[in-house]
Amino acid sequence: MYLKGIDKPERNDDGGERGPGMEVFTQNARLFSPITRALDPSQNEREMAHWFVLYNSSEVEPYIEEQKNILHNVQGRDISRVQREEFPKWFKNRMNDLRTKGSPEATDELWSLANGPGSVIDFYSGCIYNGIRFHTRNRENRRTCQNSGLVVEGDHNGNQINFYGYLCKIWELKYLHGGTVVLFQCEWYDTGHKNRIYSDEHVTSIDVTRLWYKDDQFVLPSQVRQVFYVNDTSKGKNWRVVERVKHRGVWDIPEQKFDGLTELRKKSLDSPVEKVMAQLDQLREVKFGKDPTNKKRP
Repeated sequence: MYLKGIDKPERNDDGGERGPGMEVFTQNARLFSPITRALDPSQNEREMAHWFVLYNSSEVEPYIEEQKNILHNVQGRDISRVQREEFPKWFKNRMNDLRTKGSPEATDELWSLANGPGSVIDFYSGCIYNGIRFHTRNRENRRTCQNSGLVVEGDHNGNQINFYGYLCKIWELKYLHGGTVVLFQCEWYDTGHKNRIYSDEHVTSIDVTRLWYKDDQFVLPSQVRQVFYVNDTSKGKNWRVVERVKHRGVWDIPEQKFDGLTELRKKSLDSPVEKVMAQLDQLREVKFGKDPTNKKRP
């Protein structure tokens, strides 16, 4: 249907710029396709989600450090594990006590975050964040395109590595005073052994046989990059080549300087995605008569 004279939002519009308030409550995420028959999450999943939100809120960091300093005086305990189990209750009691005393430190947002989300959680199979469309894996099963592949950088045994996985479910947590938090629940492929990942300057391929980090399933939309997986015919049926998605209108500006577009393209010319993008660029130049030497690119 053609709608003349009506200002329609872009297909992957996420709703505009982030507003004021706590960062975790002001994500630019547009949710769609609610899951009406989703199973209620387990208590363990709820606790994992709540801890993740607290741990990834910059406004909560001083309180995490405060409790950590207290725990350092206790010998023979895994502080990281203890904090994960005990901090949510400690933080709730701390905020409620400050609230009772009328302290301005316990703002409405911080107090509502400490008291946790409501018992009713909404689930979705689609989300647009930063102009990028994400689908859960189940939704993707009925489609020919991939939008569920993800990569996120994280710590493994003191080293920063890439965690590769896919999106299982999209949570919307609702808090007092109208705050909401969107979380991606994911499953991660086990790449902890050198025999389960191959990487060089041109390609990354992973073994998708096993999963790991089953107690760390949550990420914020802002923390992930979208990827898609292609069968690796050279290494076998359980291997997938990882291709990072390059979105129209969304650019990663490299920190290092390049001598023009040619040098930048040379680094990833063998990528199927880059070949398609190059072909599209050529078509646009022919159709619209644009000078290819005058294009603005990172």
